[in-house]
Amino acid sequence: NPGTAHYVHQGEWVDFLPIVSLADVVQLIDDMKPIEEPLDSEHLPVVAAQINARCKRLSKQVVAWNWTDLAGDPLPQPHHRPEVLLDLNNDELLWLIVQAQTSESGSDQKNG
Repeated sequence: NPGTAHYVHQGEWVDFLPIVSLADVVQLIDDMKPIEEPLDSEHLPVVAAQINARCKRLSKQVVAWNWTDLAGDPLPQPHHRPEVLLDLNNDELLWLIVQAQTSESGSDQKNG
């Protein structure tokens, strides 16, 4: 329902490897740049490559989770499996990116 808060991952957790490489920082800076090119057949492969690179790096930092899909079924473990991260929605992926860059304890929990 529009306007209704849904806490998809309430009570679920994500464990992060708390090490951020310089390549991760550079990638994060690139991720935050606005896309200025038109999203046409010439530029879409570049954007797709950037997303794939981000998911590959992120899959090294997300060690384990107990996330489930909208039906309540467990999602596959994402460690070293960027294709699992590519199946997430934009909000979930953005949350992971931010947490991976800011997690100091190596462990965090998403509560909606």
